[in-house]
Amino acid sequence: MDRRTVSFVVDTKEEHNKLYIRYPGRILLCDQSFVLDTYSGKAVEGTQQIIHELRSSATEVPCVHPLNWPTSVANLPCNCISCYNNPLNNQCKYIEWQHPREVQLQIKCLHPKEAEQWVGDEVVHNIEKKEVNANAVEFLQAENKWKIGLDGGKNMMIRYDQFCRGKK
Repeated sequence: MDRRTVSFVVDTKEEHNKLYIRYPGRILLCDQSFVLDTYSGKAVEGTQQIIHELRSSATEVPCVHPLNWPTSVANLPCNCISCYNNPLNNQCKYIEWQHPREVQLQIKCLHPKEAEQWVGDEVVHNIEKKEVNANAVEFLQAENKWKIGLDGGKNMMIRYDQFCRGKK
């Protein structure tokens, strides 16, 4: 490694414009308006630690819901020749700070177009410890939830993970 380049990530356009004057080409705007790795503005479950490197190690796209992606994470990115050839190597002299590991990342939502295709599907949902059959009536994109129709004309909202558990 012969150099390091430092860039900045900001989450508002105002911050981007302010820093761009001083650091042109090194500011990344990430407003999280539609990001699959966040859910309701919260951090990805199990990633409250500082993670500077996250990459998929999948060899094929998962197609069974809920979607689980194998990922490689590390607390410190490294560009030494050992890490460049194999990011999960044990030869790097910075290994104790890197803490590389494999984790399963579960997607907590679908792209809105795919979520719309689930409308009309049957789902079994537990209500007061009883299994109840229902149908997906509508997908509400702003809430990232499905409205399901229950017997008696009642409706309720369920999340992606609940839908996956009850989908037939």
